[in-house]
Amino acid sequence: MQPTRWSTLFFPTSSGATHKKTGTDWLLSSGYLTRVDRGVYGWLPLGQRVVGAMDHLTRTTAERLGYSEMGLPLLQPLVVWEASDRYEQLGDLLTRVPMKAGEYVLNSTQEEVVEMVLASHGNFAGARLFQLSDRVRNELRPAHGLTRSLTFKLAEWYCFAESNEAIRKELVVLRTELASALERLGLATTYVQHRERLDLTSVAVTSTADVRQFRYSICTGCTYTFRPELEVCPQCGGRCEVTAAVEAADVFARAAVGALRGHRYVGAGLGVYRTISLVAENLANGIRLCWPRAICPFDVNMIVGDNGAVESEQVARHLSAAGHSVIIDDRPLRFGRKLFDAKCLAAPLEIIFKPDGRVELNDRVHDKATVVAGGAAEAAVRILEEQ
Repeated sequence: MQPTRWSTLFFPTSSGATHKKTGTDWLLSSGYLTRVDRGVYGWLPLGQRVVGAMDHLTRTTAERLGYSEMGLPLLQPLVVWEASDRYEQLGDLLTRVPMKAGEYVLNSTQEEVVEMVLASHGNFAGARLFQLSDRVRNELRPAHGLTRSLTFKLAEWYCFAESNEAIRKELVVLRTELASALERLGLATTYVQHRERLDLTSVAVTSTADVRQFRYSICTGCTYTFRPELEVCPQCGGRCEVTAAVEAADVFARAAVGALRGHRYVGAGLGVYRTISLVAENLANGIRLCWPRAICPFDVNMIVGDNGAVESEQVARHLSAAGHSVIIDDRPLRFGRKLFDAKCLAAPLEIIFKPDGRVELNDRVHDKATVVAGGAAEAAVRILEEQ
């Protein structure tokens, strides 16, 4: 693994990159994200590294649970949706695309196509499938940046369990695993039960920017947490308070709606871009982003002054050989500008090569600084292992 150099990186930060409110604001001004149109965003190189790390997290979760990844197209035949029980329900949210070959839909979810594929092959009992791809949703009013945008990325799990008991167990497993994955990213989660559908649970994350994408009730007596919004708890009769959050994931059991009618399966979905936005928003400390190690764009950012070029190259090679991702700020810029951009990059470990020959190692995970006169590479490895 070779170190990356700032001089080759497209990283357009703005002077207003601090004191932002929503995760999308942080990502836009810190050089991770670009706005293509209202509700449509593109990921710049640093952001794409974060997306790649988030994809890896969802894939490893799927592999650990025995799910096999499949790839499904963005285009879906309209006839598949017309045969689905959800066609009228989704209505205008489906994006229709007339093409020379026929009528198609830009997919917002893959249940109908997954059912069609399994039905065409017959033997699907026990199948565990994972799917990760970009989607399109025909929102009339996209809002809250990445939280409700026209394009998004969704990780989905589908389990065609063979009994009701197996379905109940898989619901618990998926709910627990997705909440655990979000909590490893530093997000506090809440399970929200849907009373209209007792087989549907949302995993909600509170937005520090008060984004109210998802509202639910909490009983002040028995702490039962549920939708819809009610003043009286349906379990104990206690008083309920209504709160708001962002739905980061959901887990459900449902009857097949398309080609597999008569069968039930377990499904789960996690919004990749939405989760990244929540991490950026909730972990930012007011003046800088604070990425967790699991999805940071680089493990180490090396800020080099006038006299540190040779030593920084040696330290970078040592850390790269140990499997850590490293970026070196080799730009001929003022030191203050490099420190400002370091706040936007938000690497868990910053190594600053000072003009007097000393090296400062800033552990951003534990908010601790260490200054050494030698052995910077070994000290950096120790810090990364502790993180």
